Amino acid sequence: RSGEFKFRVQLRQRDRVLDENFLVFRVGEERAHHKAPRRVPGLLMNKVYQVGSLRRTEDGFMFTLKNPAMPVFMQHVSGIRVDGQEVEASQMEFVSGGLSRRATTITPQAAMEIPSNAPFTAVVRGHPLAPGGHEIEMTVQFLGLDEVSARLKDKLI
Repeated sequence: RSGEFKFRVQLRQRDRVLDENFLVFRVGEERAHHKAPRRVPGLLMNKVYQVGSLRRTEDGFMFTLKNPAMPVFMQHVSGIRVDGQEVEASQMEFVSGGLSRRATTITPQAAMEIPSNAPFTAVVRGHPLAPGGHEIEMTVQFLGLDEVSARLKDKLI
């Protein structure tokens, strides 16, 4: 049953109440407000995205990023859009330090470390791109930063 509930607890010694407390909680309801992801400013994306790294692969494309700050832990890939079209997370993987991780395996319990000043590559399969300009928007969750959304533009030659 959904709704609002109150959980009451009493600490008793024989017939005497020593302490009493309660917790109010909701069950089965959607969150009223979904917090919009923070946008990564273009100036910072210019330091993160390796311009000119957008490349065609056998069945999709790839691009390279570089973390200019301290190491961070990616906990979840919420979404990726290419030229306004949604791409499934199952089509995406990240390569860092010779290790490859599918986006669907990146969870808060199994986060992916993005080291400082080391390049890492995003590979998207099953989504070939035509030559020319493209816009890619990714929304990911990092430990301690919540969800962030970044938009990058590059040309595929």
